[in-house]
Amino acid sequence: MAHYSQRDDLFPMAGSCPCRRTTFTIHLAPLLVHACYCQACQRQTGSIMALNAIIETSALQAQHAAPTTPPGYLEPFAKSTGADQPQEVMGLKKVCVPSTSGAGTTLVGCPVCGTTIYSHYADAGRYLAYVRVGLLERAGNITPDVHIFTAEKASFVDIADGKPQYKAYYADRGEMYREGVKDRIEALGVMVSKYKREMMALSQPQ
Repeated sequence: MAHYSQRDDLFPMAGSCPCRRTTFTIHLAPLLVHACYCQACQRQTGSIMALNAIIETSALQAQHAAPTTPPGYLEPFAKSTGADQPQEVMGLKKVCVPSTSGAGTTLVGCPVCGTTIYSHYADAGRYLAYVRVGLLERAGNITPDVHIFTAEKASFVDIADGKPQYKAYYADRGEMYREGVKDRIEALGVMVSKYKREMMALSQPQ
């Protein structure tokens, strides 16, 4: 199968949370796709790993559906289990949780079902979104480019796809990027430099 970046039939690609109140679209192929096995990702997903498509936040668009009962469940059942759906349209829910970097990780998700759609990490703040691949409509076409924190993976997981593997994080992301995204990386670098200056200013004692 051709690499996702080499196909002209995949992007833009739509996705949604489980309740389908929040839908989103990624308009460009990911810069990079991480399969991360760290314990933080395991806790955040309740699974053995997180498969994150890294993309500029400016290339991601999220929207909310009209406040009606979405297909897939009966409203009486939702009410009987205490899961009544709010009748107003709300913004995305953002929660910052602790991280090994010490800066935190911001989880951005659906305000109705609470599912995390993407995350912001300390590397680029709000300028990069780590999108949960499993929420995309054609998720099976997005494969990992690299496996990270494999030292923390579950013992029954066997990685045999031939992609690079790192026991922790890799030293240089520049070595991971494919040639076709160099211009996007350069543009992103300007914004990331601004973000780092902002962080430095906010970290100074008042």
